[in-house]
Amino acid sequence: LNRLLSEVRVEGMSKTEKLEYYKNMRNSFDIQSEKWYARQEGLEEGLAKGEEAKAKAIARNLKEMGLSPEQIAKATGLPENEII
Repeated sequence: LNRLLSEVRVEGMSKTEKLEYYKNMRNSFDIQSEKWYARQEGLEEGLAKGEEAKAKAIARNLKEMGLSPEQIAKATGLPENEII
C-alpha cells in the first residue's frame, strides 16, 4: 500500500520534480551501497586481523612448548621472522 501511495505521489509531480525525485533516489541508493561495501570491507579486515592475532597466539604457545621457529612457521602459516 505504501509503495502504491508513493507511486501515485510521483505520478502527480511535474517533469522537473520527477527528475529531482529520481535523482535523489539514485543518490540514496548509492549511499546505501557505499555503506554496505564499507561494512563488508571492515568485516573482512577485522577477520583478517583476528586470524593473524590467533596465529601469533598459537605461535607463542608452540614456542613455549619448545618447537623450532621453522616448525611453528609451518604450523601457523606465519613467516619465521615474525615468530618471537
